[in-house]
Amino acid sequence: MQGGVPLLETLSVVRDVLDNEILARATDDAREGMREGERFAERLKQTGVFPGFLTHMIGIGEETGDLRSMLHTVANTYDIEVETSLKGLVSLLEPVIIITVGAIMGSIILSMLLPIYSINLLGS
Repeated sequence: MQGGVPLLETLSVVRDVLDNEILARATDDAREGMREGERFAERLKQTGVFPGFLTHMIGIGEETGDLRSMLHTVANTYDIEVETSLKGLVSLLEPVIIITVGAIMGSIILSMLLPIYSINLLGS
């Protein structure tokens, strides 16, 4: 859309690159509704696939005539949300990984020291 490509053509391109069949059908449905003169946000909402935040922001963009800027805002919001979720996941995994590596190292050390200790006991 930044390059001045009309929304209907943009939706065709988006549809072609989608692997998720549910999203692809919803995109086709939204594109068809727009051809029939319906508002983009309303048609997206009717599909029931897209989050309310997205359809609401697109509706605001349509009303203000600045859909491109609103889509940028949505994209940035979702980028921040994904980044925050990943940071949370990594912070949860770090202690688990440290404990797992510690347990592995401890078992390796024990497997080396126990035979030596057993030999010392036999020799006494």
